[in-house]
Amino acid sequence: MKRSKRLLSIIKIAERAEQESAKRLAASRQTLNQYQQQLKMLDMYLDDYFQKLSKIKAQGQLLNHQTLKTYQDFILTIEQGIKRQNQLVSDAQTVIKQQEQQWREAHAKVESFKHLQQKFKNEEDRELDRQEQRMIDDYVSRPR
Repeated sequence: MKRSKRLLSIIKIAERAEQESAKRLAASRQTLNQYQQQLKMLDMYLDDYFQKLSKIKAQGQLLNHQTLKTYQDFILTIEQGIKRQNQLVSDAQTVIKQQEQQWREAHAKVESFKHLQQKFKNEEDRELDRQEQRMIDDYVSRPR
């Protein structure tokens, strides 16, 4: 079997690995998008809660100690959730960077194998051309 043909199975394996890497990258990007949406929702919720509190204060309503404490605790809980969500976003971005690098490496490997296969194919074609030329030369130089 010619070297160029033997490389085909290796190329297919490398392409599958590249595709799997691309799938993992796409899934991680989707996860990051979800985390960012959740963070946006938490930010909006916190802003909404602050606006409600400001509206109460602007209307001159007095809040008893327990109600104010409840507001403060809830705001603190949301802020802690935002902090955790920011960490999830940061971690997801790090994972994506790593997976992008893995995909680039897998893609480069595929391209390298394809280039090598083309090189082998070109060599095989040149050898076939040389053989054909020898046959023609032998035929022409044959005594009649």
